[in-house]
Amino acid sequence: MKVGRRTGDLASAVVCLIIGAWYLSEALRNLVFWTPGNQPGGGFFPILLGSTLILLSCILLFKGFQSPRDLGEERTHINQRAVAKPFAVLISLAIWVYLFPILGYVLSTWLLTGGLMWGLGSASSPKRRALSAVCISALGVIGFYVVFGVIFNLELQIWPSLG
Repeated sequence: MKVGRRTGDLASAVVCLIIGAWYLSEALRNLVFWTPGNQPGGGFFPILLGSTLILLSCILLFKGFQSPRDLGEERTHINQRAVAKPFAVLISLAIWVYLFPILGYVLSTWLLTGGLMWGLGSASSPKRRALSAVCISALGVIGFYVVFGVIFNLELQIWPSLG
C-alpha cells in the first residue's frame, strides 16, 4: 500500500493525541499528582506520560500540516510488519495491566519489557536477542524501582499477592 508521509504523520498524530488526551483525563480525574507530604502521588508518572504524549502528538500534527514542498513529500511503501508493531505493543500493555495485580511489578514488567524487546528487536540471532532482552529488561525494572520505589518512596506491589 502506498501513502504519503504527510498522511501517515497526520493520522498517527491524531490517534496519539486522542489516546493521550483520554489517558491524561483519566489520570487527572482518578489519581493524585502530588501528595500533601511533598511526595509524588500515584498519578505522577501517568500525568507526565499523558502530557508528553499530547505534546509530541501536537508537534507531529504541526509538522504534518507543513507544506509538502517543505518536507520533500514522497510516497512510500508501508511495511506490514511495521504497521503490526504498534498493535503488538498495545496488546502487550493490555496483558501487562491484567497481569500486574497477579504477578506484581517485578515479574509483570520484566515479562513485558523483555517480551517486547525480544519480539520487536533487531534481526540478530535469537539467542543473542533473548539474552540482551533478559538483561536489559532486568536492569530497566531495577532502575525504575530504585527511582520510584526507593527515591520517590511510591508504593508498588513488588511481588505477586499471595491472597
